[in-house]
Amino acid sequence: NAHNFPLDLASIDVPSING
Repeated sequence: NAHNFPLDLASIDVPSING
């Protein structure tokens, strides 16, 4: 997943601050 924050900890799809 390329939209995780802060990092792709566990491929969890979560809305990031960066979008």
